[in-house]
Amino acid sequence: MAESYLRDILSFYGDNSSLSTTNLENFLNLITSRRAPAPIDSETNPLRNAECLSAPDLLDVFGLSNVSELTVDQLDLICPAVLNQILLPSCPYVTPSTITIAPQVWGYSFLAVTIINLSSLLGLLLVPLTKKSYFPKVLTYFIGVAIGTLFSNAALQLIPEALGFDPKVDNYVANAIGIFAGFYILYFTEGVLKIALKVDLEHCHDHFPEVQTNDVSIISYSNDIIINNKTSDIIANNANHEVLSNSLSEKPSQLTVNPVNEQESCTLVGCRWLRGEPVSNIKTVAWMITLSDGLHNFIDGLAIGASFTVSLLTGFSTSIAILCEEFPHELGDFVILLNSGMSVPQAVFFNMLSATSCYLGLVLGILLGSNFAPNAIFAIAGGMFLYIALADMSGVLKDMEEFHIRRFEDTDHEDVKDIFTLGMSEHVPSSCMHVLKQPLTQMLLTCVFCALMASSKSILLPILAVTLLLAAGRQGIIYMFSRYIQVSLQKDLNSIRETYLKAPNSCFWVAECQGQVVGTVACLPAEKNKGCLELKRLSVKHSHRRKGIAKALCRTLADFAQQRGFPAVVLYTSVVQTEAHKLYENMGFKKVREFVVPEFIAKITNFTLFEYKLDLQQPEN
Repeated sequence: MAESYLRDILSFYGDNSSLSTTNLENFLNLITSRRAPAPIDSETNPLRNAECLSAPDLLDVFGLSNVSELTVDQLDLICPAVLNQILLPSCPYVTPSTITIAPQVWGYSFLAVTIINLSSLLGLLLVPLTKKSYFPKVLTYFIGVAIGTLFSNAALQLIPEALGFDPKVDNYVANAIGIFAGFYILYFTEGVLKIALKVDLEHCHDHFPEVQTNDVSIISYSNDIIINNKTSDIIANNANHEVLSNSLSEKPSQLTVNPVNEQESCTLVGCRWLRGEPVSNIKTVAWMITLSDGLHNFIDGLAIGASFTVSLLTGFSTSIAILCEEFPHELGDFVILLNSGMSVPQAVFFNMLSATSCYLGLVLGILLGSNFAPNAIFAIAGGMFLYIALADMSGVLKDMEEFHIRRFEDTDHEDVKDIFTLGMSEHVPSSCMHVLKQPLTQMLLTCVFCALMASSKSILLPILAVTLLLAAGRQGIIYMFSRYIQVSLQKDLNSIRETYLKAPNSCFWVAECQGQVVGTVACLPAEKNKGCLELKRLSVKHSHRRKGIAKALCRTLADFAQQRGFPAVVLYTSVVQTEAHKLYENMGFKKVREFVVPEFIAKITNFTLFEYKLDLQQPEN
């Protein structure tokens, strides 16, 4: 009879003849967890100081240390010792239905999350410092700290926890450090090669002392992040500022604004361009940042909650890593919210609103970590930490480039012409789309299609005719741009020194990166707006866009105008440059008028020009 019960135990674990040592451990845990609540912890329990033996220790007592599978007879031999485990206070006792979470877990968890959320408000305190030239470099150190803490927390704690490793038993720490070695070896090797292959990196000129502006050194950050990413934000491409008109020389083109680059928007001229707007006028990027931050903070809360359920040390370690990552992250987001049109109170409100999701994740993380193994949460959080550290934030440091804005020199002439020509050519597709959207164009194509359809009784001829008309229209637009490029290269761009450097209150700047010219901007006293300075020839090389170069060029020009007492900067842009409109309005430019180019083709295609104006604050005497 007794043997049949023993065989039932063996059959429960899938084998009717033996019991593995692993299943023996599970059997011991099951036995102790099923015991009824009893005063086994009382002083009267004679076994209160007895050690709870593990499965290997138990087998060793009965001389079965070399046995991997227990037979029925061997299980019968150790059964008294198994029953004895029930009475030992040192053996684990878990009641699945009622799990008590220690008060300090809740207290320390909420304290950690509150401190992390309050760190987002530090962006408000540091906004005045963003006008300092050293601010981007200082922020670099915070980003480095964030990368180190996230990477180490993921590699040394979260991922090993998710895999069930015990640092005291498995000794994985030394091997995990090898991950850092591999990462940093390649990171520094790439940096050394990048420096070694630079040609004339320090080639920086400072001539023309009669001009009261110094060369500007700027640190550029290019990376979509911290936020994940991965938001589409204010996406615009730096290109030329030209118009197809002899009377109005230039049109601003698309300028690149990247979320991470928004931190630079105040480094030179200051934050005087930040304007508050009604909620309905706030840019879409603000809402995307708020939503993505809410999701990010929710996952952070999950990781913190699950970590504190394991141990206070694990919880504090994870909290410190998240805090170091959140500070530069939230600082950048705060500046983005301001630049997207929010006022300071609005930015604070929505920043804190997204931070509240961290509390929701915290509660869920504690509950899940207490009722289930938190390994899954650790795995998710570890993967996120690695991605943020290696894909997002380290990309910021790796792509960090220093460029200089300086006066034009004669050796830059060919580069300037190439940048202008390529930039203008990029306007052809957007101009073609603009023409196709016009009612007159659509009506003409429809009439041609219907007329040929009715006369030929075939659909092939109308399709062919419309296709030829579209191709002819595109070629016409290409011809117009080619003609304008040729005229410009023969006029002011053929004699930049005479046009922009010798005339009073005029200048031509180039942005130089790693010894090559990558961007241009110029200014002349406005002809139609007497007393104002006109922004002209703003263009950035395609390979160096989304790095804040165009914005730095604009700010340099604004400083130039302000130092010379000009009350405003004006510029002209076309209807096809919609993203450029958003950028200028975000920087503080106001649209003052719009008009159609006085040419026949421009009139029938509704090629509208916009005039923007930026009022400058004059320095106090």
